[in-house]
Amino acid sequence: MTTPLNEQNILERVTTETRIEAQDVLSKAARVDLAEVAAKSSATVTIGASPFQGTVTGVQYIPDKEIVLSASEPRTLTVINRGPKGLGSAVIATRSFTQTGSAQIANAITLTGSAVSVNSGDILIVESHDAGATGTKDPGGTLTVTFSKTVKTASGVAHEAEGYVGNLPASQ
Repeated sequence: MTTPLNEQNILERVTTETRIEAQDVLSKAARVDLAEVAAKSSATVTIGASPFQGTVTGVQYIPDKEIVLSASEPRTLTVINRGPKGLGSAVIATRSFTQTGSAQIANAITLTGSAVSVNSGDILIVESHDAGATGTKDPGGTLTVTFSKTVKTASGVAHEAEGYVGNLPASQ
C-alpha cells in the first residue's frame, strides 16, 4: 500500500532528502594544540589520521604569543604525511618564520601543491624545528588542517566539500 502524495508528505520527503544530501558531504578539519618549544629544540606532534581519501586543501597556524624571529634564526613548522603505518615522509606543507609575527594572527602554511592527496587512515604529524645557532622559541599555538573530498550528493551532483571545524555553514 502506497501513501498518497500530499503537501505534507512532499515537504517531509524534501526535508529527508536535504538531510541525506548534507550527510553525504564528508568534510573535516583537524585541530591540534601545540605546546611551547624551547629555543634550540624541536618537537613532533601527531595531528591524527586522515578521515577519508581526499586532499589537504589548507593548513593554518595561530600562535599563542608573538613569534620573535630573525632571518638568521628561523623556526620552521612542517606537516608530514607518515602514511597508514607511520613510516612515510611526504611533506604536505611547510612554513619558515623568519620575521616577527604577531599573536592571534592566522598564518597560512604553504602547501607543497595546490591540493595534496591523502588516503583514509594516513597519519599526519607536525614538526616544529629550530634551525638557528642560538635558537628561537616556538610559543605554541593552534594548528588546523583542512581536508576536502569530492562527493556525490543525493541529487547526484559531484562537488568539492571544504572542511570546517564544527558544523557546516547553513548555506551548504
